[in-house]
Amino acid sequence: MKRLYTIKLPLFVAFFMAFLLFEETQSAVIDLENISNKTETGYNDSKAENRAVAATDEDFYVSEDAISWFAAEYFCRKNGWYLVSIRNLEEAVQLNGFLNFNTLTVERYWTSGNRLADEKSWYWGLNYEAMGYTNWAANEPETTKAQYCMRLTAMQWYSFDCDQSSRYICRKR
Repeated sequence: MKRLYTIKLPLFVAFFMAFLLFEETQSAVIDLENISNKTETGYNDSKAENRAVAATDEDFYVSEDAISWFAAEYFCRKNGWYLVSIRNLEEAVQLNGFLNFNTLTVERYWTSGNRLADEKSWYWGLNYEAMGYTNWAANEPETTKAQYCMRLTAMQWYSFDCDQSSRYICRKR
């Protein structure tokens, strides 16, 4: 009898794929034509009937709802955007200006930063773009806990559990 071999995928890939399949049935209903600064949008979710967009412009979309890193990654990609990456000082200054202008600097937001690939090295997004510029807070990133995703708070970076809920920032271009 012929033995079948299975491909062993990292746990995060299997989880992310399962999440995508689940989300396909629970998809967000977003009217992209009506998104503008501080306007409400509908979202097909039993936990929250109406969600408000905290701020948006031609470069960024900032959520008001808090969801897991995986859900935030899916939402941004579904809309043709990407979870925000801060690759250099110029991008940090641009994002900080946007957050300050919209008085959103005290919140915590998911970024695309993660160490899901090997649980050691930090990358931008799921295409594993290496980080050159960094702005970690003191005693970060945490390496002793299962904190594989990055949150932004007051323009400082913190490692955080990907399954926890947080607001998020999508980059539109």
